[in-house]
Amino acid sequence: MAPTLGVANYRTLGPDPVRFEGLALIRFQQISLKLAKSALLHGGPLPDVVKGLVVEFIRLADREDEDAAMDWLEAQLSAPSDQWTFVQGLNAHLRPRKLRLGSCTAATDLESLGIDSSTMIPDGLRPPFIAVTTEGRGETSARLVAIERIAEATALLALMSYPPEVPIVAHLLTQDGAFGYSTGQRGTLNVWRVFASGKLHPGYHELSDALARPENQRSDWEQRVASAARWWHKASTTAWPSEVLVAGMSALECLLMKPGEGTKKAALVSTRMTTVATLGGIKRAQQIEWLRGLYRRRNEALHGGQFYQDELDADRLLALVDLGVQWAVRHLDPWHEGTNDGPCTNIDEALGPHEEEPTVA
Repeated sequence: MAPTLGVANYRTLGPDPVRFEGLALIRFQQISLKLAKSALLHGGPLPDVVKGLVVEFIRLADREDEDAAMDWLEAQLSAPSDQWTFVQGLNAHLRPRKLRLGSCTAATDLESLGIDSSTMIPDGLRPPFIAVTTEGRGETSARLVAIERIAEATALLALMSYPPEVPIVAHLLTQDGAFGYSTGQRGTLNVWRVFASGKLHPGYHELSDALARPENQRSDWEQRVASAARWWHKASTTAWPSEVLVAGMSALECLLMKPGEGTKKAALVSTRMTTVATLGGIKRAQQIEWLRGLYRRRNEALHGGQFYQDELDADRLLALVDLGVQWAVRHLDPWHEGTNDGPCTNIDEALGPHEEEPTVA
């Protein structure tokens, strides 16, 4: 008999009902999440829906037989799905009228997206736009997939822009005069790493292709760069230094940490990042020590809930993370410097002997 883990560690589900407890409950939750995660890549059912299907399958198998239960489950999973198109505004200047970004399309007008503007409610929706079409057996699961795809595409768009993010500065008047502060809002992105034809620059083009594929069909390096870009974009669009610190260090971990190196994060992130790039006006040994200290403060902010408010350090970290992510994107270019073997496919290749000389900003 599976051990009972306590009063709160069981769940009774279904009309009969079916009771899960102890290890059975753990395995039930694991299989539900595993099935739902795979299904969500294609707009399938949410975890709670999957749990209901699993319970009903068990009930039918117990009352009737396994063949009947399997026929019922296959009918549920093979039900036709609908297509959903999601559109949102972009705060960017696009050179081409239409731009492909992963699974999404950015455009200067709705007509370029194949959308009849007369059918849209324009309230709060301003050009340019980004749109993605997903499939799902319900709007909720389709929307979750769309949110992921748009977030990845928006991070890619920001990487292709200069300056990457532009704070809009407001002013307050005090008794001592005026001083500036960042509102946290961002100015219009000037997207420039794209040719007039609409093709993205090398590296960014390959990253876009990777984002158009499901996560389980991306290489290790493609997925690392995609995740790092998301963290970098989060860090660059917040006015809270603590969030810049946590998100920025998370981006570097995606690019620089190998499996099984969890106990050496501060040392490895600081030395490997300094091999990749150094900030102007600082020696390599100083940057390594600065990053190690900053990583410790990142852990305090993340795990200890301590407030971090050094904006200068946050800005410098953001500049370094930007260099790191741009370096990572270059390794997706099949003809990047130092190799004739195509794009890097994993972290060992990216950190391997073909490494370029450190970049100085």
